[in-house]
Amino acid sequence: MGLKETKFRTILAALPIMFRLKARKSETFRNYISSRDAVVQIQLGDNSIVKHLVFQAGKARLRNGLHASPDVHISFKDIDAALPVMT
Repeated sequence: MGLKETKFRTILAALPIMFRLKARKSETFRNYISSRDAVVQIQLGDNSIVKHLVFQAGKARLRNGLHASPDVHISFKDIDAALPVMT
């Protein structure tokens, strides 16, 4: 695994933490994510990195692998396309 892949995985791992911190600071955001359940899948086109964020009961959790029926599916052609968008 190269540096770019490690950076992308780290960004993805930080997403639930960022959502949790935002929810602590913002009642509006906390109420918004508490009122909705969703699955957001993020992957590279070659399936070398596939993760999905599960939003449920106001919490966000990152899981590995494909989800059977994500609500949102974000697929990047490759790591070079993904990093500028995610940083």
